[in-house]
Amino acid sequence: MKKYLLIAAALLGFAACTPPQEEELIPELTVAETEIQATAAEATYTLTITSNTSWTIDCEAEWMYIETIAGNGDATVDVVVYANTPEESDYAGRTSQIAVRAKGLTNPVVIPVFQESPKGLIAENTLYEVGAEGGNITVEFQTNIDITATPKSVFTDMGVD
Repeated sequence: MKKYLLIAAALLGFAACTPPQEEELIPELTVAETEIQATAAEATYTLTITSNTSWTIDCEAEWMYIETIAGNGDATVDVVVYANTPEESDYAGRTSQIAVRAKGLTNPVVIPVFQESPKGLIAENTLYEVGAEGGNITVEFQTNIDITATPKSVFTDMGVD
């Protein structure tokens, strides 16, 4: 009987020396912002990341710069959206997305980015010729802004009799 008690006491002693099992970390990731609505001008926007693990940020758009592309835990990350110029976009808006991925999670948090078009007017022709007898011209243009066109008649006395 003493023998069994001694064995039981020894087993309890070994069990007491075993370190407790760590709970498995369940990764969590949220981004407070659900989208970025950017103006045509260059501007900086902030992403607020809440996480209990490491994370990375991916974005393939050349017209955005992400200040920090990797981190661990909670963070705020600045996203610079460069100006949308007519030369780059032909007066069109543009879209992309930012993906935030966390270690241990399969699906990233995706933040769509929409940047408005630059404001402007594109004239089909920049030179119109009208003969001495006068005439009508048609001016064609494209615009993404509200405009008001008011034609004016201009007469010039050239001193011809």
